[in-house]
Amino acid sequence: MKNVTPEQALGLSDKEIKVYQALTNDPQTVAEVTDNANVPRMTVHYALQRFLDRGLTERIKRNNKFLYTKVSFAELAKEALFPESGISSGALSVPIGEGVDLVIYKGFEEILEMYEKITQNHPRQRLKTVQTTVSTGHIYANFSIERLDQVHKIMNKHDIIVEDVVEKDFFAPMYKHHADNFAEAAESFLDRTTVTYALPKDYINFTTDMAIFSDLVVFIDWEKPVAIVVRTAQIVQMCLSFYEILKDKANKVQFRELAEPYLSKD
Repeated sequence: MKNVTPEQALGLSDKEIKVYQALTNDPQTVAEVTDNANVPRMTVHYALQRFLDRGLTERIKRNNKFLYTKVSFAELAKEALFPESGISSGALSVPIGEGVDLVIYKGFEEILEMYEKITQNHPRQRLKTVQTTVSTGHIYANFSIERLDQVHKIMNKHDIIVEDVVEKDFFAPMYKHHADNFAEAAESFLDRTTVTYALPKDYINFTTDMAIFSDLVVFIDWEKPVAIVVRTAQIVQMCLSFYEILKDKANKVQFRELAEPYLSKD
């Protein structure tokens, strides 16, 4: 896995990184930033203007002088989620605070490595997931069956039991993209160890998948694709409570039952 610093994730040059690292929460003049960054003054002027354009620094006027401060790391994390951030793939660790870890993975291969690492550290655990039909559509529009099978193989390798909350039409996007070979496309889904709860069609009004382990939560936007891993007890508990609310509204089914209407069309 390629480790990417926040500054690299934002596509900053080496000199711009020096300027950014010279900024602090305390307002500084251009001269002070120049001294701290140890780069030419014109480079500092150029970099600060670029930072202002991208929202990476704030400027105030005091005693007829412009002063500059660094923005929070939360803004860096926000930038890293979008293509214009300059990160095409990789993992970005964002320091939040004591007892809280947040890692952003961008790109399918990085998400695959994330699953391998997490499941290896949580063998034989019951993984609780919320998988939306819209998200499934993004998955089958963007990735081959072979690549998706890799995710399921990782789960099986580490004896992960998946407890799924899905919508009743979960397999509809798969059938749309693989009507001619639906049984083959669905095979790895149907082979995994799963406890499934089905909600009515269009019940879920968000498009991000959620996977809850004992000590962390993974949010995945398969359209980008981007995964955010949050490790903090409070958020894990919040997501578990949300999961139970959805589960109470759902009917327990055999996963194959959801696929049967499409298997019968083959």
